Amino acid sequence: PISVNKYFENHGYKTDMIYGDKINEKSLSKMSKDHDTYILTAYNNKTNLGEQVHTVSITVENGKYVIHNNGDDKRYNSLEEAIKGFNNGKGEPISVIGISK
Repeated sequence: PISVNKYFENHGYKTDMIYGDKINEKSLSKMSKDHDTYILTAYNNKTNLGEQVHTVSITVENGKYVIHNNGDDKRYNSLEEAIKGFNNGKGEPISVIGISK
């Protein structure tokens, strides 16, 4: 995730990255006010690390948060809801990067 963040910074984007215990309601709410595109890296299953890690894009479309490359087409009301809903709620976030121009 650090390399992904640096890539966007090096290409002129404004980014903020949170990870681990810093991913909480307050930090996600602030991030959602500052950005409209996100990169989530998460464990696919918080109870079975053998199910590996996945990185997805989250965008805002018509006021709803949409996770891309996740195999579902759900729409979420907030960034926090989208992250909690990753992989049908089985996932666990590792990092979230907010991106804006």
